[in-house]
This record gives sequence, structure tokens and C-alpha cells, in this order.
Amino acid sequence: MLKYFKNFIKHSTIYAIGNGINRAAGIVLVPLYTRVLAPSEYGALEMFYVTASVMRTFLGMMIAHATLRFYFEFDAEIDKKRIISTSLLFSIGVCLVAIAILNIYTDSLSMFIFKTLEYKRLFNLVFMIVLMELSREISLAYLRAREKSLFYVNIAVVQLVFQICLNLYMVLILKKGIEGILLGNLFSTFITWVILMAHMFNYCGLNFHLQKLKILLYYCVPFIFSAITGVIISNADRVVLNNFTSLAVVGVYALAMKFGLIIRELVIDPFTLNFGQSRFAIMKQPDARDIYSRIMTYYVFTIIFLSLGISLFAKEIVILVASAEFQSAYHIVPFVFLPLILNGMTYIFQTGMLIKKKTKYTFYTSAISAVLMIIMSRILVPKIGMYGAGLANVITAVCVCVMTWSYSRRLYPIKYEINRLLKIFFVSTVIYLLAVSFLAENIIARVLLFISFPLFLNLQGFFKEEEKRRCVQLGLKARKLIYGKLGFSV
Repeated sequence: MLKYFKNFIKHSTIYAIGNGINRAAGIVLVPLYTRVLAPSEYGALEMFYVTASVMRTFLGMMIAHATLRFYFEFDAEIDKKRIISTSLLFSIGVCLVAIAILNIYTDSLSMFIFKTLEYKRLFNLVFMIVLMELSREISLAYLRAREKSLFYVNIAVVQLVFQICLNLYMVLILKKGIEGILLGNLFSTFITWVILMAHMFNYCGLNFHLQKLKILLYYCVPFIFSAITGVIISNADRVVLNNFTSLAVVGVYALAMKFGLIIRELVIDPFTLNFGQSRFAIMKQPDARDIYSRIMTYYVFTIIFLSLGISLFAKEIVILVASAEFQSAYHIVPFVFLPLILNGMTYIFQTGMLIKKKTKYTFYTSAISAVLMIIMSRILVPKIGMYGAGLANVITAVCVCVMTWSYSRRLYPIKYEINRLLKIFFVSTVIYLLAVSFLAENIIARVLLFISFPLFLNLQGFFKEEEKRRCVQLGLKARKLIYGKLGFSV
């Protein structure tokens, strides 16, 4: 188990670096966007992102996930190449057909989303970005399957450099606003897309295989329906906000969502990128269930610790990066983090369903949750605005997590460390409430409270003896390494 965790942490760390670099532009450029764009324009940009998200869900069909699943199903190299090539060619073909159709209806899309034709020509930029992103996902799935994490980081660096440079040029020099942001995203995506496509076709060539496509689609069909409901869950809050409030409110809410982007890109996505393939790679090992259980505990500890830190200082961060019009965004940050935490837990809980190939259950949970999300958003948003949107997200995430755990444990029982998980949630909640209720104006006290999180957990008997010993060993190694670099003897 220790060997597995070392390898898992190593590749997850590399993916975290790559993902952080790849998405850093979206975080680095936030101060620029929130000062150059008005909240209503920032809200319009967010609605373009929502449009892209919906398209990726419908057109992606979870084919990248299926590619990972069946890459490990076959031993022969030719079959692995056929899986990759078939997925890639199918994804590109579906996107081209869909974009050709959608181009006819850009007027209708603009009127439906924005109630104006002002933004209709920008939809074509979004369509092309989605096309390249979806086919790029297949290539990245291949890199993950082969554990080519360093290649992943290199691609991320290229993306970061070009995106920041292009967006700064488009927005600051050419003054193109939303159009400039989308153009910068398009060109930077195109550059990495070309590199990945050249690498992929060099590996697998044009090796389309109809039988492999049937296998992939049969596996994906339940995911297609659950993905459709998933996109409702992910985007209903902003759509309802747009309908019942204004683009300015959507813009403020979108800034709050950017806090979640930090955790998603640095922790959740690197984790899922690595765990997505490794859980299948170890599923036949005798200790696989114990590994899954321990991963859940460590994941929850890590993400809650980081989320707590950002939440405690959200107000100061908003003041630092955004203009006064966006200041109220910090109130929504806790509503952003909790669904992210629960969604990550849901991803781990799905392990049993995926190993047993019972993907229909993902549709059941997603369908129920999508209906709940629409109902709760419709009830809460008109009454309490963006707070209602955040609360609807929390309620829905709780339901998805509980239902997924319930279904999965019947198919493939895993003894998750529920008591330890509850201690993490309890201690973090107490610290947050204490900080915002009594220490809102005392930054030093909040810092001390935050770094005391592991100590409070230890008082609750959270850490096992083996974990304490391992932490001491790591601490000694770190001290030895630091002292060695400084030229001191230990």
C-alpha cells in the first residue's frame, strides 16, 4: 500500500503542478478582468463559459473517461492504439457536425441567453474552443494512462505562457474586451491542440475500429444521460440567476466561483486525473478496497484544510483582486467550496459502480439531483439571489453524495472511515464559525486558528499511530534536507 501511495502522490503532485500552470491564467487574469470589465460584462463572459460547459457535456459524451477505462481492458498494444484513435476520430467528427448545425442558430442562442444580438458572433469562437478542448481531452487521457505526467506539465506551461500573453495583448492593447478574452483562449488552445494531435497521431495513427467504438459507446450511454443531468446541476445556478436577477449579479457570483477554481485546479482535478486511471489499475489487488478507503480520508482532509484557509481570508482576497463593485462576492465563498468537497467525495464513491460497470446508477443519482437543483434554484434564487444559488448547490451536492455512496456500497462494499470523515467536517465547521463570528477583524487570530486545524483533529483522536510516525519521519527528512542545503549539520 505504501508503494502505491508514494506513486500516487508523486503523479498527483505533478498533475497538480501541470493543472495549476494550465489554469493559472484563469486566476492570474482575474484582477485584470474585474477591473477592465463591468460586473455585467463579466457576467456575460461567464454565460459564454456556461455555454461551453453545456456543449462539452453533450458532445463529449464522457468518451475520454471511457477511453481510460478500456485502455486498461486490453493487453495488446494494437488494441490500446485502436481505443485511443477511435475515441479521438469519433470525438472530432461529432463536434464538427454539431458546430455546423449550431452555426445556423447563433441568433437564437444570443437572444435566448443575452436578450440581444450583440454577442452572436462570439459564439463561433466558443464553438471552436470546445471542438479543440474535447479532442484534446482524449489526448490527455492517453497521457494519464501512460503516466506521462511530465509531458502534461510541459503542455500546461505552453498553454499558460500563450494564454496570458495573448489575453493581455487583446484586452489591454487592442481593447477588445470579452471578444479579446475569447480570442486569447482560442489561440492558446489551438497551439497546445496542434502539439497533442501530432503526438497522438504519431502514436496511434488513423486507426479507427468500429467494434471498439461500439464498446466505448455502450459503456458511455448511461454516462451521457448522467452527464446531461450533471450539466444542469453545474450550470442551473447561473442560468436561473441570469433569468431572475441580472448579468451584474451573475458577474459577482462568477467571481466567487473563481475561489472554487483554485481548489479545483490545484487539488480536485489533479486528484481525479490520477485517481481516474489508478483505481482501475489496482482494482484486482487484494488490498484495493483499503486503499480506496484511505484515499477518501486523505482527500477530504486535504481539500477541507485548503478550503478552510481560503474561506477564512476570502474578504481580504476579494478586496485585493477586484474592484469595489465585486466586494460582496466573498460572502458566497463557503457555498462554493462545500459542493466541491462533496463532489470530490462522490467521485470516489463512484468507484464501486465503475468497477462493476453499473454506470446506470450514475444516471439515477444525477437525474434526481438535477430535478432537485432546478426546483431549489427556482425557489431560492428569486427570494435571496446569489445566496439562494449557492444554497441550492449545497443541497444538491449533499443528495448526490449520499445517493452515490448508498448505491455503490451495495455493489462493491468499501469500509470508508466515516468516523474520521465526520471529525474533519466537525472541526473545520467549528473553526470557521468561530472565526467569522468572533475574529472577523483579527487576521492574526484567524491565521493561528487555521494552522491549528491539524492540532484540533489530533485532540479528537483523528490521527493513527502509523500516520504520526510517518509525519515525524517526513519532518526529520525535510529538516535534514533543508539543513543540508544551508550547510548546517543536523
